[in-house]
Amino acid sequence: MQWQTVLYLPKLFSLVDSQTVTRNEQSVTVERYQAERGITPNNQHITVILDHYNQLVSYNNSAFIAQGAIPDRDEATSIALHTFEILMSEYKKEMNLIKVEYQKRGYIDLSGHVIEVPVLWVKFAHKNGSFGWATVGPNAQIIELERDALWSTTNGERETEMWNDDTWVLARKK
Repeated sequence: MQWQTVLYLPKLFSLVDSQTVTRNEQSVTVERYQAERGITPNNQHITVILDHYNQLVSYNNSAFIAQGAIPDRDEATSIALHTFEILMSEYKKEMNLIKVEYQKRGYIDLSGHVIEVPVLWVKFAHKNGSFGWATVGPNAQIIELERDALWSTTNGERETEMWNDDTWVLARKK
């Protein structure tokens, strides 16, 4: 199933950038959708990463609707599992819940205001050694969805390239 049929993409957004990069030693496509043509870091946008089969690897919504209540932990876990089932059913079959954490996510809107909301981050371990998660925000919106993220057990840090994060991308361009 195509990610656009399940996950939020504002009507005024269009594809403004697409590039092929390496993620976990695999070629992937990073697509950025937003309303305005010029890319301003950390602005309102949606970033998706697709594998070589054009299947979703990662979705980051930096254009979420900030009003509304966040679901409780059980509902957030259910929403996460349901979304994985629809978009990444094979991956979901071998996931086990690790934790559900309260966190915050934000972006800078078109007026230059910082928008920040509480979210629930639902993290799973996969039998292949990777991790996946869904971040659920106000009104049960999926703000992030990612699979096949690798972590270093030595230093407890992410090893997978973060092409879906403007700060990470900018740091690599220096």
